[in-house]
Amino acid sequence: MKKKIKLLTHNDLDGVGCYIVAKILLAHQHHYGVDVTYCTHSNIQEMMSETILKGDDYEHIYMTDIVVYDDYIQQFFTPEVVEKTTIIDHHKSALDLNKYDFAHICIQRDDKLMSGTYLFYQYLKKTYEFKLQLDIFNKLERFVEAVRSYDTWDWSKYNNLLAKDINDLLYIKGIKNFAEDMIEILLDTSDNLLLRETDCVLLTSERHRISNYIKAKEKDIFELQLYEYHLGVIFAEQYVSELGNQIALNYPEYDAIAIIGSRTVSLRTVKEDIDVSVLAKRFNGGGHKKAAGFPLTADVVSDYINIIFRKKRLRNELL
Repeated sequence: MKKKIKLLTHNDLDGVGCYIVAKILLAHQHHYGVDVTYCTHSNIQEMMSETILKGDDYEHIYMTDIVVYDDYIQQFFTPEVVEKTTIIDHHKSALDLNKYDFAHICIQRDDKLMSGTYLFYQYLKKTYEFKLQLDIFNKLERFVEAVRSYDTWDWSKYNNLLAKDINDLLYIKGIKNFAEDMIEILLDTSDNLLLRETDCVLLTSERHRISNYIKAKEKDIFELQLYEYHLGVIFAEQYVSELGNQIALNYPEYDAIAIIGSRTVSLRTVKEDIDVSVLAKRFNGGGHKKAAGFPLTADVVSDYINIIFRKKRLRNELL
């Protein structure tokens, strides 16, 4: 029977990057079956519970770029689960999990901000023996670095447009098609390119759509005081990172931008003295200093509505 690995990973570029790395290093090299489930912060515990029930099906379980809470681990991680589970993450909100031998949480190493894909890649290289062709190895290294650069927003600081293009392609193609195409590209030794000509055509069209989307959404921004944070708030479902960061640059009077979607609230800031992961954690979310988020639960919606209507009522009383 073919050996199987279970991968629970985030449903963004960094999470998908972990799957691509697993397919190259574990499936292509060691012939493991890689069973992936893409998770959100709101359903990761449910997905882990389903995996635990099927634990005998897998030789090992990896959780990358997303974590379960400590109280869940203490309740459901039996010795059998602990023995076959490895958690790899780079979010500040997960640092306390380093008390467990099976967790490897690292935010920064040698002045370089980490990502889930980068940490998972380094971990697998140390854990398994690999004999990749040099061309494949070089392309994989470039891909991993591009994902790290985008996820940590280093791409903006160093103008790494390849990282931005790769992320845009993920949302143009969707997770399944993007992952299949990128695996094929990485295993193709006929050239050293990470983007095809057709990808470049798609990206040009996408840039126009993003620009128009940001201009349209910018007109609907409103302000909200939430705890000590002065927020600019927008309702949006698409281009969250691009939208949040561009609006944050355009409206420096706000500490951060909150983008409310149907199931999550994403937080973005460009200010060095603001840590949005602190705010996200108050609502059972997490993330990084400049990019974080939390699930949009019924309680959170109720709190937002109360705040907004209270502000509206006070404003009317002053008129």
